[in-house]
Amino acid sequence: MNKKESKNSHLAIFFADRHSAMVASAIVGVAIFLVAYVSIAIDTSDVQIATRYTSFGEAQFYRSSWQYLIGFIFFLILYASSHVAIMSKLHSRGLRSLALSFGWLTIILFAVVFFVIHGVFGVAYLS
Repeated sequence: MNKKESKNSHLAIFFADRHSAMVASAIVGVAIFLVAYVSIAIDTSDVQIATRYTSFGEAQFYRSSWQYLIGFIFFLILYASSHVAIMSKLHSRGLRSLALSFGWLTIILFAVVFFVIHGVFGVAYLS
């Protein structure tokens, strides 16, 4: 069995487990929801937005272009795909309960990510 067949068989075994597949689907679904939220919340304009805050110096809000916020979309995609891959790897090593726990922790951390992104957008579009 070559490497590609081994990889496909691990994924097939992972997605054959109904609970693991549902947790992975939930991770992907929440990631799609958050990507849509960020995509809708980004307001393209020539006005610079607050992207950094510090309590040191004269200016407490540092401004830059709105393209900075696109990085959140890349973060969400990378976060979801890497965590599903880690779940699959744990499941293939026989650590099903750890993989499911890791998946549920990922979903809980998505809630934290949502509040952080919501806060960043609140600061970014201050007038």
